[in-house]
Amino acid sequence: MMVRRVVTVALVVGIAALLAYLLQPNPRTDSAESGPAPEFAINSQKGYLNLTTLKGKVVLVDLWATWCGPCRMSIPAIQDIYKKKKDKGLEVIGVALEYDEAGKDVPAAIKDLEITYPVGLPTRRADIRPYYDKTGSIPRMVLIDRKGNIRYSDTGWTMDSAPRIADEIDKLLAE
Repeated sequence: MMVRRVVTVALVVGIAALLAYLLQPNPRTDSAESGPAPEFAINSQKGYLNLTTLKGKVVLVDLWATWCGPCRMSIPAIQDIYKKKKDKGLEVIGVALEYDEAGKDVPAAIKDLEITYPVGLPTRRADIRPYYDKTGSIPRMVLIDRKGNIRYSDTGWTMDSAPRIADEIDKLLAE
């Protein structure tokens, strides 16, 4: 009887702790990261693109990979945000972090996921990893303001990620 009560209490406490963690407003946001966005470039399906040429726009950098399930789940929402906000000054850059350095799976993923924003492999992976992928986890979203400064970043993908990122984009577009 006593063992049953201890197990029940432990189970209730464990569930309460799990719910408290899951219901945090934003457990994965790394919004304290800021400063000038380091330069990088990608070879995309739309040609060579570097970050410097996008100064004056709000830029969402989406670090992802074709083999990453949460990354693939995030892309339809990112695509939707891009469609709604590109005419207001938003640019999205998809940076594919593939194990295969040739990125042979990226073109098929672009087609399958119906991605219309520029997506490609970084021209130098070393330019991306130290600055944007500090956690080693993907998907990782980094928002850069019109002046070229990192203003927000988030790792992972949950049900509230898309509205949160859209709100952050709206704040930057309004500046």
